[in-house]
Amino acid sequence: MAKRAIYDEALYARFITFCGYRRRHLLDDDRANRVVFGVLDAQLDGRKASCVGFVIMPDHVHAIVWFPTKLRYIHENPVRAGLVAEPYAWSYSSPRFYEQSRSVGVPIQWIA
Repeated sequence: MAKRAIYDEALYARFITFCGYRRRHLLDDDRANRVVFGVLDAQLDGRKASCVGFVIMPDHVHAIVWFPTKLRYIHENPVRAGLVAEPYAWSYSSPRFYEQSRSVGVPIQWIA
């Protein structure tokens, strides 16, 4: 049996979709949808991920999920190199945009 791939460490937003057996309408009522919300919320929290968007249909679910681990990694590079004490202090990177809402020389735009 092949080892399951773990994608939590990637910067990429992931498109996730699933459907019920033979596309049965298992998500037709509010109670079932609240279960999906609860599971999605718990999984996002446990993996420190963010939901960019989602839709729950009667017979399937789509979600786009982003794992922020690599963004933190690249922002911490100047700190690890001993160039600055805090990531936002390095003038040539984007932490100032995220932490202080300051311009960083290039437009930073969240997924829209």
